[in-house]
Amino acid sequence: MIRPLSLFVFCAYCSLLSSVLNGANYGPVSSAKSFSEVLKRAQAGDTIIIADGRYEDWSVELDITGTAEMPITLRSESPKGATFSGVNHFNIVGSFLTLSGFIFDKCKLDQNLLEFQGAYHCRIEDSVFQHSGGRQAVIGIKAGSRNNSITGCRFVDIAARCVNLHINELIYEQGVPTGNVIRNNHFQDIPPANENGRETIKIGTNQPTFGHVRVNTLVESNTFLRCDGEAEIISNKCAGNIYRDNVFNHCKGELVMRGGQDCQIESNRFDGCSGGIRLCGTGHIVRDNMIINSRGTGIRFYFGMT
Repeated sequence: MIRPLSLFVFCAYCSLLSSVLNGANYGPVSSAKSFSEVLKRAQAGDTIIIADGRYEDWSVELDITGTAEMPITLRSESPKGATFSGVNHFNIVGSFLTLSGFIFDKCKLDQNLLEFQGAYHCRIEDSVFQHSGGRQAVIGIKAGSRNNSITGCRFVDIAARCVNLHINELIYEQGVPTGNVIRNNHFQDIPPANENGRETIKIGTNQPTFGHVRVNTLVESNTFLRCDGEAEIISNKCAGNIYRDNVFNHCKGELVMRGGQDCQIESNRFDGCSGGIRLCGTGHIVRDNMIINSRGTGIRFYFGMT
């Protein structure tokens, strides 16, 4: 027979153990200031909740660290319940952080809206980005960012790059942004720019200088519908990347290896697009792709590196 005092101690111990194993819930918070205060206390396994509502002009550094077993989760109070608009910037510099279930609507992209900057094992998932534009990208991946993922998101009517993995001289100090994954996302109605610089996805920068850098990005099982930003729907400018099982429907553009080395382009489907695949660089493998009703060419081989 368990005595009342022993039962109380046992229950208190179980509650404490559950808190340690499952983490604490913070929020819902409804201002950038209160959010920043919560970030100072967040630990591995915690969940931070943003209250349902509409918010503008948040600039926040997410320098918080979870673990593989106990990531930190940042989510809206209810799925798609919190919406951000205006000029926002979420700088992700921590590790094992999951950002889930937000809407970003009518955002002005004066800088990258969400940015992996030296982050590793972080996730952006199940979020909507729509009716936004500007000089920068929706999601930027910078030097030193490793093994992050963008999954299950929707990008609609984005007058800018949706995802931009950027390479510059900082890789020699902070490391190459390797092992990042872009999977199961939907890109739709990207308007034409009538100039260079609106690739839906760009992996790499300045291919004559950094085309040899092995980034090992996986772009897999995404859908591109009416992505008409420019002649390149996806632009590859570095090495070791995989483009697999993506579907391109009625897009004015191609999947383009501007340069780089040793990339795999396999099992993609192009239906009713202005072209299919364009190749520059060396060592690429192209196999098992299906190109249907192309208004231009199927596969084009260029010489050298454009």
